[in-house]
Amino acid sequence: MPITGFTGSSQLDDSVAAEQISRRVAATAYSKPVADNFLGILGGYDFVSGSLTKSVTKITKFSAGALTTGDDGVATELADTQRNATVSEHGLGVFYGDILDVANATTAQRQRIQMMMLKAYAERVDNQILALATSLTNQVGSVANPGSLDIILAAITLMEDADVDGPFYGIWHARGINHVRQEIGGSSAVNNPIFMRQDVLPRIGPAMANNYAFTVFEVDFFKSSQCPTSGGGKVGYLMPMSAEWNPLVRLIGVPAEGRFAGTPWDMRYEEQRDASGRLDEMWVTGLWTTMLIDLGVGVGLAAVNS
Repeated sequence: MPITGFTGSSQLDDSVAAEQISRRVAATAYSKPVADNFLGILGGYDFVSGSLTKSVTKITKFSAGALTTGDDGVATELADTQRNATVSEHGLGVFYGDILDVANATTAQRQRIQMMMLKAYAERVDNQILALATSLTNQVGSVANPGSLDIILAAITLMEDADVDGPFYGIWHARGINHVRQEIGGSSAVNNPIFMRQDVLPRIGPAMANNYAFTVFEVDFFKSSQCPTSGGGKVGYLMPMSAEWNPLVRLIGVPAEGRFAGTPWDMRYEEQRDASGRLDEMWVTGLWTTMLIDLGVGVGLAAVNS
């Protein structure tokens, strides 16, 4: 299945070509991000170079009432709000000692460490995107109660009342997903939710396919372990599956100078030898942040974490 989104893929491919990591290790990293893959499909990446901060202008939308039928048209005054985001470095490093080169099966051990590092980085990306769910103006459900079909319908109603174009998709923690599964199928799971729309399948990456849960009320739901904790519960979100409407952005830094100039800095794996310390240093780094342009587009979904 093709990799969509996830800008770190090109840099991991470079690491594969340089024989720093194996194709199997890279595939592990590709298979992890759920929310980030959606941003790739929807064009939710932006890049910044020469500065660590970028501003995005949010403009209020027009309403039907703004259109007049009088003889003289009256210009509508638009209000705008600046949304700022500052990129920061995310990274993880390991010192790999010479003693392991002698005492252990080194190739398998190194690959295991590499996979753990890249998996952790990918989960960090999803964690930061999904953390924005708690900032959305509209929230439904409760961290004290199970997930339910009523919560999903309430979220859809809020989106439709705000004239947000569908279709929609949702990402929720496994607990909320399983509450709904049980409500649909009963304790014996004799009924199943309907399958995903076919037009979605060709566009998704492996993590999204692996984490697809069900389609209900024309909303495709996916599960992620990285949904944020709030008040002892878990919060996911319902979002428009549209590049024009989706308010989520991952802002990625592009170095203006140096050997990586002009390349988005995202999931870059590097190694270096520390001869005096008898160590191999293994690092995975990135320079990025996440932002929510419009707090009113999207709905937070809360459910108890049990």
